[in-house]
Amino acid sequence: GEEGFASVLQTGMVFDNRDNEPAPNSGYWSEFSFRGAANFTGSNWDFVGINLTHRQYTTLIEDRVVSASRLVFDTSFGDMPTQEMVRMGGLINYSALGGQYGGRGMRAWRFVGQTKALAQQEFRWTFARLTPRAQSVNLGAVGFVDYGWAARSLQELDQSQSGYGTGAGLRVTWNTNFIVRVDAGFSPVEEWGNKLYINLDHIF
Repeated sequence: GEEGFASVLQTGMVFDNRDNEPAPNSGYWSEFSFRGAANFTGSNWDFVGINLTHRQYTTLIEDRVVSASRLVFDTSFGDMPTQEMVRMGGLINYSALGGQYGGRGMRAWRFVGQTKALAQQEFRWTFARLTPRAQSVNLGAVGFVDYGWAARSLQELDQSQSGYGTGAGLRVTWNTNFIVRVDAGFSPVEEWGNKLYINLDHIF
C-alpha cells in the first residue's frame, strides 16, 4: 500500500584481505557505507542511512574447519517505506531481520525497524575433497547461529524486538569459485518450524 519510488544514492568504502573471495579461509571484509534519498534523487521519500559491516574468517583446522562470522549495524533516519526499513547492507544488499541472508530460521521481514543489528556465526567443515577429471570438488557441512535485533529508531530503543535462528547445511564447492549450498534453519520465534534455503554462494 506504499505507492511511490525510492531512488537511493549510496557511497562507501570496503577493506578486503580475504585469501579467497568465494570461499575464504582467512582474512576479513569490512565496510562502511552511507545512503540517502530525497526529492532531488527522484524519491518520494526523504531519508538517510548508515551501515557498518565486518566479516571475519579464521582457519581452525587447516584444510578442514573454518570459522566465519559477520557483524552488522544498520540505522536510518527520516521518512521511508517498509521495503527500505528492512534493507541491510551497502555493497551487498539483503533484507533483514529474517530470511536466508539476515536471520535463517526466521521468516523474511520478521522484525522491522529503522535501527538493526545482526550477528552470524558459521563453522564450515570440509569433509571430502574429490578430483573427477582433474576438477576440484569439495564437500562440506556447516553449522550456524544467526541473531538479530531491531528497534523502531535510535530514539526508540525501548521499542525493540530480537530473535535467533540456528541450523545446519551442506556445501558443494567446485574449483573454489562455484558454490551450491542447502541450509535448514530453525527458530523459537517460529516455534522451531523448518525453513529450507537453497542458493549459490555463501551468504557472507
